[in-house]
Amino acid sequence: MGTARSDVSDLQFVLQETRVVLLQQVLAHETGALSVEELSYRNPDLSEENVRYHLRELEARGIVEGLEISPGERTRELPNTFFAVTKEGLRLLRRANLDEEVGVWKEVYDRLERTDRIERIEAMEERPTVEGYESDTVRTR
Repeated sequence: MGTARSDVSDLQFVLQETRVVLLQQVLAHETGALSVEELSYRNPDLSEENVRYHLRELEARGIVEGLEISPGERTRELPNTFFAVTKEGLRLLRRANLDEEVGVWKEVYDRLERTDRIERIEAMEERPTVEGYESDTVRTR
């Protein structure tokens, strides 16, 4: 019974609109991981601090994980941490039938006008990628 209650609690937590959008946007990216700055850029109504807050809360529940660039490969002026959705996070989104909207976010990304800085972040060679991740597989069951 405790597991079911925990699952319902986690599902309710994930269903908060901002969290759903952040998770879907991360899953829509070809690498499966986005930085706070990229998420803030994609959500102009959210401050970087608000994005950080939600990611910390999601990470504390095991719904996202932070992927760090190793110290020797870091570039001072670019992000060092990127966030990816865990298997548990994907399971919760699927349970709520919210994983299918990832395709819509992918289309939005394809049309998104990027600043020079966002283009530099996206082009980072040392940028973490979720092992074996393909955004197209998220939408299939």
